[in-house]
Amino acid sequence: MNLSVPISYPDDTTEMQITESEEFRQMITTSLLAAELNRDKPNTAIRNACKHMMNRFKGVRSKKVAYGASIQAMPLAYINKLIKLMEMQAWK
Repeated sequence: MNLSVPISYPDDTTEMQITESEEFRQMITTSLLAAELNRDKPNTAIRNACKHMMNRFKGVRSKKVAYGASIQAMPLAYINKLIKLMEMQAWK
């Protein structure tokens, strides 16, 4: 799944749903970038990035997902699981 491709939303999508969707994509991209830039401690980098993202996110669900990633023992595995779930939903 290409996270950089713009998403078209149905007409009945609310503004908050669009915001949460974009925040989720930003969290996935930022987390993967943090892990790549800090190969010696990728899980710590993801935890720290998620804590910062929680403060700036507006969506309730986005904050919960970022919080969930920040308290994981292995946040990189959690992020990869979220990516896999997104890919499975895209094929349905």
